[in-house]
Amino acid sequence: YSTVGKNIIVAWNASREATRAVKDAIPLLKLAENVHVVAVDSGYGEHESFPCTDIVNYLAQHGVNVDVHRSSGGQIDIGNELLSRAADISADLIVMGGVWSFSSQGMGPRWSNAHNTGVNDDPSADVSLAFILVP
Repeated sequence: YSTVGKNIIVAWNASREATRAVKDAIPLLKLAENVHVVAVDSGYGEHESFPCTDIVNYLAQHGVNVDVHRSSGGQIDIGNELLSRAADISADLIVMGGVWSFSSQGMGPRWSNAHNTGVNDDPSADVSLAFILVP
């Protein structure tokens, strides 16, 4: 990409981590030409049927207009759904939250979030991550 941050996806699941990622990315989101809030229902129930109204209103208060895309997930995992949507709309940045946690079994730190499955390994999308440390 010759520029990054002109066409941004916000991976939204109404979690504390996603909220933190959005708040941290406000300066980038304000500069973007297009912002797409993508909500994928994981079917696991934790954030099932999460509303997008609050995040849309929050972003509007900061002068960020968004398009909302909802998906029931279904055929593919959430990470691949996000990457597929990013390719469909030519997104050049994905803003998403997650947890950087430390294993008690001595396995070292690890990044975890239902959204990030495979997202960090794909070189076709830049990802802005907000880290929340959880011991």
